[in-house]
Amino acid sequence: MVSSNTPPIPAWMNKFARPGPERVLDDLSSDHRVLFDRARGLLRDVGGVRETFDWRGIPMRWSFAYEQTGMPIAYLVPEPDRPHTTLPLPMALLESLDIRKLSRPIREGILHGKQVSGTVWAEWDLASANLASDVAALLSCRRTQVASSR
Repeated sequence: MVSSNTPPIPAWMNKFARPGPERVLDDLSSDHRVLFDRARGLLRDVGGVRETFDWRGIPMRWSFAYEQTGMPIAYLVPEPDRPHTTLPLPMALLESLDIRKLSRPIREGILHGKQVSGTVWAEWDLASANLASDVAALLSCRRTQVASSR
C-alpha cells in the first residue's frame, strides 16, 4: 500500500464531496469565522435577499450567494486562508453613486474590480466588522437598483 503525505483537500475546494455550509465554515480560523458569520448575518438581513449555498466553480468554489429575484447580487466565499465577499456591480449603479461618500476600502474594492460586460466585480477580504457593514450597505443600494429596474 502506498502511503501519502498529502493533506486532505479542504471542504471548500472539493467539488465532489458536497459538504454542507457548516463543514466548509469549520475550515476557517476562529478570527475569520467571527468576521464571516458577521458578514453572513448582515447580508442575510438585507430585505428581499435569499441566501443559497452551492458550488460556483473556480475561483469561488463552495460559496454563499445572495439572490434577489433569482439573480445573485453578492457572494461570500469561505476560502480558508482568505475569506472574502464579491459584489457584481452594474455600471449604471456605480454611475448613480457618489463614490466620494463611500468608505476608502469600499472605493478601492470598486476601483480595483474587474469589469466584464458592463459589470464591475468588486471584491473585499473580510478583514473587519466595519467592512462587512459597509459591504451590506452597498448591497442594499444594489438591491434597490435591481428592484427599480424590474
